[in-house]
Amino acid sequence: MRDSLFNRVFGRPMEDVQSTYVFDRELGYGQSGITYLVTHKETKQQFACKSISRHKLINHNDIEDVCCEVQIMYHLTGHRDIVELKAVYEDRHSVNLIMELCVRGELSARIITKGNYSEKEAANLCRQIVKVVIIVIQWGVMHRDLKPKTFLEA
Repeated sequence: MRDSLFNRVFGRPMEDVQSTYVFDRELGYGQSGITYLVTHKETKQQFACKSISRHKLINHNDIEDVCCEVQIMYHLTGHRDIVELKAVYEDRHSVNLIMELCVRGELSARIITKGNYSEKEAANLCRQIVKVVIIVIQWGVMHRDLKPKTFLEA
């Protein structure tokens, strides 16, 4: 049931992401999936791959949420301050979103490592965050999970 419903949402055949990418270490995890460091087999270029287990796609709303996330990411592709979605693979076990790799990690880790910010540094950081939020809103998208962990550094 879920396989046929999921195929209708994305409208394409299953494709094994591991035929194109080599999976390396885990970069992080969230409510919907685990993000891995992956390397393209031919180009050797590294990316992040958010892998969403199909076991988490229990009902039509779960599937619509993933589809909506993919549509939003494609919609926002091309802006230098927003992670770019490169490809989507789906197989019997998971949906895999291949994204631009942000090598410097999460903003939350940088805040913890740095410890203290001057007023000027904090203002610059907040300005960058608000700038991205404004861009997303201008594109008609409302981000419902704004927190330092959500922001990454290229």
